[in-house]
Parts: sequence; C-alpha cells; structure tokens
Amino acid sequence: MGRTLHKYILRLIAAITVTVMTACSSPPVPVKWRGISVVKTNLVRVEEATNSHGLYLEYKGLSRDVLLQRATASLLGAGYKKAGIAFDGTVLGFSKGTEQLAVKVDQFGETLYLAIFDEGGKEPLLHGVVFGKYTVSGVKPRPEAAKMFAPRA
Repeated sequence: MGRTLHKYILRLIAAITVTVMTACSSPPVPVKWRGISVVKTNLVRVEEATNSHGLYLEYKGLSRDVLLQRATASLLGAGYKKAGIAFDGTVLGFSKGTEQLAVKVDQFGETLYLAIFDEGGKEPLLHGVVFGKYTVSGVKPRPEAAKMFAPRA
C-alpha cells in the first residue's frame, strides 16, 4: 500500500507541475483588457503577442461560431456596442466612446485564435476596413494585391 500511495503522490505532483507551468507560460494580460470577460472555456493560452493594442488568445474544443458569439457577448457585457462588420462577418467591430475594437477568430485545424485589437494591433488593415478607414476592391492577382486596400478620400 505504501508504494501505491507513493506513486499516487508522484503523479499528483507531476500533474500540478504541468498545470502551473502551463499557467505560467502565458504572458500577463495588460490592464486594458481586464475589463473584458474573456471566454475561459477551452482557453489554451494567452499568446505572447498580447499587449495594450491587442488581446490574442488560443482555444481548442470550441467551434468558431460559438467562440465568436461568446466574445461578442463579453464585449457587449463590458459596455461595447456593435459598430461594424467586414469580410462577410469574419471581422466584427465594437465601440465604446472613442475606443474601437475589431474582433476575429481564425481557425487552423482544431485550434482557434481569438483576436481583439485596436488600430495599433497586429492587423491594422482589418481594423481599418471594419471601421471604414479603408475599402476593399475585388480579388486581384498577386501583383496587384497591394492595391486592394485604398485609403478613403
């Protein structure tokens, strides 16, 4: 019985160690994002790119639509209002006062990536499209792709 208890304790210590290491491997969430109740269900980690301009989270085990609905509910609950939509609903815009946030969910296999960001985030062109700073013309061949985003006059 002593060996069984010893093995159990070692397994428990290993499980706790893995949990703590996983939790510690995510960077701290900047103060700006703490007012938004992020979806904690199936959250894998906070990405290192998270900063005062963008909150970037990785998930597994949810559908893209469910994660986008939950992120929308979190922003609405934090006082933001729907303010824009782009790319057939794949990028959403929310505003509160003068603050404008874009939201999108990318999916690669079973992994989902939620991004909530302002104009200084990783994807300023997407932010600009959802809030009307840029327009997108039709699909162009690769050499002309740089001309797709035209500043509004």
